[in-house]
Amino acid sequence: MTGRSPLPARPPIYTAPSKRSDAFATHFLIAEESRIDYVYFNSLGGVSRGSMQPTETGFSFPDENYQAPDGTTRTMQSSWTIDGDRWQQNTREGDNLVWQVDYERRPLSDYPPLSRPGDGRRE
Repeated sequence: MTGRSPLPARPPIYTAPSKRSDAFATHFLIAEESRIDYVYFNSLGGVSRGSMQPTETGFSFPDENYQAPDGTTRTMQSSWTIDGDRWQQNTREGDNLVWQVDYERRPLSDYPPLSRPGDGRRE
């Protein structure tokens, strides 16, 4: 890491742990440019910086810069295409597709009940 702060000079609009308990993200609204900048810290010590912009079909993440704890860097571009309750994430490094993930919103009733910590039973 360089000696500069990993956070932009703007106040964050949202800062919270991600749904995964091993990561943390901070988001900054840049309203005059219709984008959200973000800084994402993962549990391995890596840091991603980038921005998200709306598109006609979803969102674009034009240049995410990831720096691993050993100093290795990667630049990726992602797009999210949204169609109702389904969306697809495509991530590229240059011309290479490095991953593609399909998501689908499902009703909570599709999932088994969760147990409460310490009670040993399922709801």
